[in-house]
Amino acid sequence: MKKLTTILVVALALVGAATGSVSQAASTKACGTLTGFYGKAKIRAQGNISCAAARRVFRDYFAGKGRKHQGSNHANSYTAVDGWKCGTATGTSGCSRGAAFIQARYSQG
Repeated sequence: MKKLTTILVVALALVGAATGSVSQAASTKACGTLTGFYGKAKIRAQGNISCAAARRVFRDYFAGKGRKHQGSNHANSYTAVDGWKCGTATGTSGCSRGAAFIQARYSQG
């Protein structure tokens, strides 16, 4: 189950990066910007999470406050931050907890 959750975090992050949004079908909210691993990132939240909480999780993640779980490869690895499972893929960082998902999408150029 842990492996499936990790794969889903990375997959959702990649889908969000490719489509430019976390999900068109679900209600999402724009939560401003933060400086992340690769510069300025737009923060979006989906599900039962406030923008303030989403920004806090990403601030902690970007500051290295999470606990890293190394899998057999990148897709099986994640960082546990404040009860969230987080991962970073090309152009996007994403975290999931239950049905909630947050995304940090890095600016292009």
